[in-house]
Amino acid sequence: MDLYLEMRKRKISYLIIVLALMTAIYHQSLFLSWTSDDAFISYRYAENLSRGKGLVFNPGERVEGFSNFLWTLVLALFSFIGLSPLWVSKTISFCFSLLIIFFTYKTAIAYGLDKSASSICSLILAFSSSLAYYAMSGLETVFYSFLLLLAVFINKRYEEEPTLKYFASLYVILLLISLTLSHNKFI
Repeated sequence: MDLYLEMRKRKISYLIIVLALMTAIYHQSLFLSWTSDDAFISYRYAENLSRGKGLVFNPGERVEGFSNFLWTLVLALFSFIGLSPLWVSKTISFCFSLLIIFFTYKTAIAYGLDKSASSICSLILAFSSSLAYYAMSGLETVFYSFLLLLAVFINKRYEEEPTLKYFASLYVILLLISLTLSHNKFI
């Protein structure tokens, strides 16, 4: 009987996670046509870098006008192969927002919540207008937030099992965080 209840709880948890992901997809689609004007700064730097003009807003003018170095490099890489930074940024942010919802579930479990409560946490997050809004903004916010959540998750794993794998992973993630936003207060 206990095995049956456990299997039923697990299925319900997975259904709630699927519902959370579907909710997030719908919620974010409401903001699809919106892009933050600040994102176009990174797009311009990325396009100029991908065209060989350097990491500049205007060719010939050496002014650093971005604070999201890694995000700009990622956009430049996709721009180099011919993809629009606008759609790449929205697609990447969309994917990372779904990963945030999933890793919220995994992190909640890692910190001791049961699967049902953890899946409810993810469902609540899926209803967040801030997550939906920033996932479609074109900004690095969701990518940065995912890296922070991943660092918290990996740190918990390292506390439980202090291996070189988790130690190295944590420091690589912390490096990526510091490269993503130059003005972050986390590091």
